[in-house]
Amino acid sequence: HSAGVSFIDLLVLTHFDADHVRGIEGALRGRSVGVALVSGFEDDRPLVAVVREVLSARSVSIQTGRAGVAGQLGGLSWKVLQPSATASEASDSNDASLVIAFWDDANALLALGDLGESGQLRLLRGSMGDLAMLRGRNLTLKVAHHGSSDQSELLAEFLLPEIALFSVGKNDYGHPTKRTLGMYQDLGAVVVRTDQHGPVAVRFDEEGSIMLGGK
Repeated sequence: HSAGVSFIDLLVLTHFDADHVRGIEGALRGRSVGVALVSGFEDDRPLVAVVREVLSARSVSIQTGRAGVAGQLGGLSWKVLQPSATASEASDSNDASLVIAFWDDANALLALGDLGESGQLRLLRGSMGDLAMLRGRNLTLKVAHHGSSDQSELLAEFLLPEIALFSVGKNDYGHPTKRTLGMYQDLGAVVVRTDQHGPVAVRFDEEGSIMLGGK
């Protein structure tokens, strides 16, 4: 609302945990959506049906995000890196999170959903070329699972993000953990946390640097 967004070109629902999708009605209030991407993981939780009903009521096109699906948003390219169409390789909903990358000639953003260490290692094995391309740009990494301790140091060391973005609120799980915060700080990343900085927007400017705005 504060950013003046009235149309969402691409709505990415990484998976159906409540802390990721329960705000769907508020997100869509006063807005229209082009396409919604969802994980193909077989998930029979009641919230899945609730979200689909909200999207269907607004005539939103729902598509399964799978590795290789790609497109353009203005001057940005985007691509889903994980999971497969059915996410059969995933052990649970978190492991089946949509992993999506956005980039232009100079900048990139990689969002890992709630992917744990095993999924991050799978990503590293299966998407090395794409990850190397992202690493060659000014990279903002949306850190997986609110900064839980279930992280791959190998992936972090390979990506070497300029900015490590922690999307996290007040919780009883200890997120973000000191280990994960320290891991990215030791790699030289600028750590940005929504629990401290408020809502954060990432903007790619014309000179190739990444600007952050939050409260």
